[in-house]
This record gives sequence, C-alpha cells and structure tokens, in this order.
Amino acid sequence: MALALSLGLAAGEAAPGVKPAPSVAPAAPAPEILPVPDEAAQAEAGRRLRELYKTEFASRKPEEQRLLARSLVEQASRPGDAAVRFVMLSEAMHAAAKAADIAILVQASQEHRRLFALEPGEELLKDLGIAIQAATTSEQAEDIIAELCRLADDAVQRDAYPVALKTLALAEQMARRSKDAALTGRVRTLAERIKPLAEAWRQIGNEADLLGEISAAGRTARGRFYCLVKGDWPVGLTHLAAGDDEALLQAAAAELAASTPEAFIAVADRWYELAAKQRASAKDQMLIHAAQLYRQHLAALGGLERARIDKRLVELGKSLGGRLANQRIPVGAVLYLGFERDGILGQGGKLSALDSSGSGHHAQLTGLRLASGIHGQALECPAEGGAADCGKPATLRLDGSLTISLWLMPGEFGQRRNPIFKSYGSELAITQETTGILSFYYGANGKDIDPYQGFTSAAAVPLKTWTHVAVVRQLEGAARLIWYFNGKRLNEVAAAYPTSRTSDQPLMIGRGYTGYPYIGQLDEIALWPRALNDAEVKQVYDGSAAGR
Repeated sequence: MALALSLGLAAGEAAPGVKPAPSVAPAAPAPEILPVPDEAAQAEAGRRLRELYKTEFASRKPEEQRLLARSLVEQASRPGDAAVRFVMLSEAMHAAAKAADIAILVQASQEHRRLFALEPGEELLKDLGIAIQAATTSEQAEDIIAELCRLADDAVQRDAYPVALKTLALAEQMARRSKDAALTGRVRTLAERIKPLAEAWRQIGNEADLLGEISAAGRTARGRFYCLVKGDWPVGLTHLAAGDDEALLQAAAAELAASTPEAFIAVADRWYELAAKQRASAKDQMLIHAAQLYRQHLAALGGLERARIDKRLVELGKSLGGRLANQRIPVGAVLYLGFERDGILGQGGKLSALDSSGSGHHAQLTGLRLASGIHGQALECPAEGGAADCGKPATLRLDGSLTISLWLMPGEFGQRRNPIFKSYGSELAITQETTGILSFYYGANGKDIDPYQGFTSAAAVPLKTWTHVAVVRQLEGAARLIWYFNGKRLNEVAAAYPTSRTSDQPLMIGRGYTGYPYIGQLDEIALWPRALNDAEVKQVYDGSAAGR
C-alpha cells in the first residue's frame, strides 16, 4: 500500500486526521472495462453457477436471496473469468430484486457498470420491476422509487426520453402498490416534469440530414427546447446562435460573446424584453434566465444601475415565486435542503427538513434549531449536539462523480467536527479541522477503514462568518478533487480512486466520525451525483449571495 494513502488504521480505530492528498495516482489502477461476454459464454457460466448454488437459487425466502446476492457480489469483485463475473453480478441483481433489497441491487449494478461496457442504468429496470412485485414494506417502496427517480433523471440528462418514460411507468406502478400519499406525490411531481419534456422532444423530431447536419430551423427548434423547455441554457444557446430566428440568434450570440458584467447585464435586459413576446412557460424560462444573469453580475455594479437591477430582481421574485428560487439549483441535484419555513414539516413532535431537489428526501432533525441564516432560515447546531439524518436511500449512495455545496458559519474551532458525513472510507466526509481548514475524504472500501484519500481546502473558513464552500469529485476523464470558497476555485489535486464503493450508512448533517458535534450554522446544503463546473458552482454561490 502506498505510504501516502495509508494511516495504518483498522476498522474501529481512530478516525482520520489531516492527510495530504497524494500527488500521484494510487498503486491500484482503475479496472479495465471489459466487453460483455457473448451469450454462449454467459449460458455456460450460468449453468455452472446454478449447479454450484442449486439450493440457494431454489429458495424463495427473501433473506436467503439477500445472502446469495451479497455472496455473489463479493465473489465477482475478485479477479477471474469475465463471463463468470458477469453472470455472478447479473444473478446478484436478480436475487437482490427478489428480496426487494435495493442497496444490494444498486451495489451489484454499480459493480456491473464498473467492470463491463454496459449502458448506464438500463440493465436495472427489469430487476426493479421484479423488486416492485417483491416489496412488502414502506421502506422498500421508498428505496425503489428513489432509485427509479435517479434513473429517470439520468435519462433526462441524456435526452433518453423513452427510457425516462419507461422508468416513470415503473415508479407509478410502485406508488400505486404502496398506497403511500407522500410517494405518490413525489412520483406525480416527477411525471409533471418528464412528460412535457418527452412530448416536446418528440415534436422536434429528427432534424438531422443523412450527413448528420441540422438545418437553421432545426437549430432554433433545439435551442428553444433546451433553453425554454428544459432550462439547459449552456447547450441551448449554441443552437439558438446558429438558428434562423434573428432575435433569438442575436441574443444568444451576445451572451456567448459577453465577458464583462456590463455585457451580461445588457444580455439579461435583452432576454427580459424578449420574454414579453413569449407564451406561458417559455416566457417564465426567459425571465428566470434573465434573473440568473442579473444575480450573477449584480455585485459588480454600482450606483443607479445596481439599484435598477436590484429593483427588477425584487419584481421578478414576486412574479415568479418558487419557480425563480428553484432555478438557483443546477440541474440534477439529489438533495437540496434550504431550511426555510415552508420547507420544515412538524409531525408527531418531530421536525423534518424537506428536500427541494425533487428527489423527495427528508432530513429528520434531532437536537437542532432553526435560526436566521444567510438568507431566510438556517440550521443552527448547538454545543450540546444534534444531527439531521437524511437516511440512506439508493440515490444518496454515490460511487462516481459528485458535488457538495453548502453555506457554513463556524461557531468554534476547538475540536475536529463534521458538518457533513456519510463514510470517510467510501462516499464522502467533510471535516472542519481545529484550524478552520476543511478536509474532504473518500475511499473505495464501503466502510470506514484505510485506505482513503484526504484532501484539504488549503485555506481556513473564518470564525462566525458565513462562507459558501463546495467540493467537487470529478472521476470522469482527468480525475480531480476541487475545493471552492465563495464561488472561486481554491485548491485541487488528482483523485486517488476511480470509483467510490458505496456504504450502507446514512448521510448525516452536524455529526460524524470525529465524535464531536458541529457547532455553528449550516444552510442551503446540496448534493449532485455529478461534477459541477466552475460556472455552475459560481451560479450556486451567486444565487445565494446577491440579489435575493
């Protein structure tokens, strides 16, 4: 084991201290992506496997199917015949589905995609259909719907709308079987988002000719879809700038060419004026985008111009309401806790913070209070301790790229404390050191043991002052870990592991492995299962820090 990656800890020993991230790749290389074995090889491997585990495969007991699935995942992680490993993981997924154990099902699927060249997510749908029939508890139903929502979001990101609709249909089936009002409402919200996108995409049709070229009219149609339906302006602007609608073309070209706050404000004014000529949702999307540009560049303005834009933002906030607030969140978040009054649910003497990302997660608050925050309410973590428990749904078990974003205001630096924690040897942990420097940890163990990578922010957050922090784990391409303070890139290193094995621990806010509760305030905590880029991190910061 490389010395830079090891503290020599065994399970249950002391938690990690500050550890510099390695400057070179770890000794263990990323596994080779293998081709899917041919059908004959799969059939022979399946025959041998079923002979060996004849009794286990014949069992109808969920617990025995769960044990079989775990055993097969463990064995498939070891080197060996590719066809056998492939079939082991396929059968592990089937067994986990029969037991309605989504954690094992997702783990097997992640290992399948890590080792073999498979389409993202699609191999899961058949087994999730089996799990729907096998589910008997509300917890199983919640995990199934959470995973289906994640797959639907991934399909939308790829514009794979037939897959998104198929996934939605399974989620609707699970919601009907569960008869749970909260799950039904969550799936209804998902349907309200996916069905219009799928229909709008269908209406565009295939605009490309035999050579793959798209006409100017086709560019406009695609640009309007991405900007005014999906809300993906970075992609849509390039299409509009090559389209045949002169007004949209000029506005898009001006935004792509803008490089100063004054130029972006002028572009925002142009979108604001063009919105008056649009209908319903397209008008709102244009106004929301104008508001985003205003907010991002408001801090650079002064005098009457700043007063003009600030006044317009107030007006837009009143007319657009929650539609504008939600656009602060870059697309694809699986968790967003704002701790505002309308996002706090009191039931049975307990408080829950509601998730605004659309994923439907709730954070159970114990021993924590609500206080005045960076904007509206924030979560106050007192010295006597407490925590917000986000649970351990499948959508929060993240093995690939991710981004964590939050505002924090430390109350003291006397001990090492965790504002956010899931597992330092697996998905993620953030530690506030006694100096105020922040450390991010992740590993490929599936539990809190060595080895793991630690990566510091290199600069301290100030005491009793609000700071927006974000950490990005980018595992595609040039694998990097990146810290941001107040929207600016601060420190980065090479990521040590090509993937993070997921843990079975809940995501906790305000408490973690150090044993000392976080003291201070936290606000606008968000998590994405992808690496946000510099502009998106700044969008989150700007949307919180100015014009609100």
